[in-house]
Amino acid sequence: MALDTVGFYVTSRNLVPGSIIQPGNWGTVIKQYGKAHLRYADEMRFEEIRDSEFPSKPSRLTSNFLCARREDADWYQQAAHPDDAIYEVAWDQELDWHQGCILLLDKQDGMTLDQRARHYWAFDHGISVDGFVPYEIVTQSPMRIVQVLGQP
Repeated sequence: MALDTVGFYVTSRNLVPGSIIQPGNWGTVIKQYGKAHLRYADEMRFEEIRDSEFPSKPSRLTSNFLCARREDADWYQQAAHPDDAIYEVAWDQELDWHQGCILLLDKQDGMTLDQRARHYWAFDHGISVDGFVPYEIVTQSPMRIVQVLGQP
């Protein structure tokens, strides 16, 4: 496995260069809290649609999440996690991965949950914020921390 593709990762964890982030943490959190987690129902429906209609795509529940572009990480940090740091990471693009529009993870006017999930997995609908479409990568690859780029 070659962790040689550059990406950007937003997290509240205090990490040092060389740290390895294994995939699957998000799924562990979702399963641990179950229905008490605010994103549980949406994540389970995204997973059902992925499993039945897009089975070659990696599961969000067993993956790592990162951004391929720094501007996506900057947007995500500002919009959802302003107290978190941005890290440059290295990951293996040869392992299963998928790119989806981050905005489809949340409610959108005129779109059902199933429509959002299908567009997310098909990567055919980019909703924008002031003309900007933020994307995330879902990957089965571990990630290696290269450096801290942005602290709040």
